[in-house]
Amino acid sequence: MRKALIWLILTALSGGGVVVYALHQQYEEQSAEFRILYRDITVKLAQNDVILALLSNSSDPAVVQQKFPYILRWQTKPHEPPRPDINPARAGTYWINSPQGSLLIDLPTLLADFVRTQKFQHFSLSWKGTPLITQGTEGHNDGWRWEKQITSPSQPLNLLVTNNPDWRSLPRFILILLGLFWAAVIYFYTQYQATKRQRNIADLRAHFSELARLNTMGKLPQEWFMN
Repeated sequence: MRKALIWLILTALSGGGVVVYALHQQYEEQSAEFRILYRDITVKLAQNDVILALLSNSSDPAVVQQKFPYILRWQTKPHEPPRPDINPARAGTYWINSPQGSLLIDLPTLLADFVRTQKFQHFSLSWKGTPLITQGTEGHNDGWRWEKQITSPSQPLNLLVTNNPDWRSLPRFILILLGLFWAAVIYFYTQYQATKRQRNIADLRAHFSELARLNTMGKLPQEWFMN
């Protein structure tokens, strides 16, 4: 029972260390995925400011739609009265407003590639608490959460993603090997202790046999008694 308890404690401690390390690696990898996603979305949204500055009343709508299918409407004069920099419209769309004019952006179309390939359980972009695009579960109970505001003067949207650890990808083979390793260590240590005990007993028996032989012969050294 004692050996089993020691084995369980050693296996749990070493296995726990392996699990913590594996989860840390998962978190770092997904944090890198979030940084890449954030960078790509920032670059994509920044293109809208350039497009807004280049469009004019003479721009051909068919050409604009062909090149930029996510632009639903535009105008090259500011709204009267002025609107906020971002004005959410129907689900997934919003107006970008500036002194140069306005663009109506279809966000799901703009970010279709990113949304389709992203690996998080929950993904959302929002403006002052108003969701513009959402994918996946709610994410309230997910263990890991990354959130950051897009660094865009005209489109400071809030990017939020969540995920859970992938328990299925933990190194189970290593955990099994750790259990076998500690079982082997305990077994060989027990064998070593047993062998050492038997050797000590054999030495004591030999010593007592020698004492008995000398005593029988009447040749027991005086100093042995003094010791």
